[in-house]
Amino acid sequence: MTIEVVSHVELPIVVEDDVMRVRHRVRELAMKQKLDSFAVAAVTTAASELTRNVWVHAGRGRVLIEELTDGQRFGVRLEFRDVAELDRAASLLDNGSRDEQGLALEVPSDGLHSLRTLLDGLDAESIEVDGLSVRSADLDDVFLSLTGRRDGQEVPSR
Repeated sequence: MTIEVVSHVELPIVVEDDVMRVRHRVRELAMKQKLDSFAVAAVTTAASELTRNVWVHAGRGRVLIEELTDGQRFGVRLEFRDVAELDRAASLLDNGSRDEQGLALEVPSDGLHSLRTLLDGLDAESIEVDGLSVRSADLDDVFLSLTGRRDGQEVPSR
């Protein structure tokens, strides 16, 4: 049987109140799926403890909460991400910008060689990457890099 993701939500973990927010969301989902009271308590407690661990030990992170079904049964999957991996990946780079909310890095590239070097570095350090996207510069990017303006508007300097 194939497992299907029915719904998903990704929540940030940055303050202590996020522990209760994740707990509440997981409890609602478990009850919606009509899990028995023991299963609801077990899933809710596990979600709370794991969320608290991310907040206490990593300082911040994210949790992906997914509602699953195989057509006959329902379930909940939680995937936690912390900022430690982002910090390790960022330490390999000479340049780039961080997206703290999305736990992502944006890395400028001069082509395939830079991409290969980046991937080799991540592999050598055993850093797992959830996803990778490559985007080629368009004329707007070239205009911005040459003029410092986007669509005729001044872009604030960083």
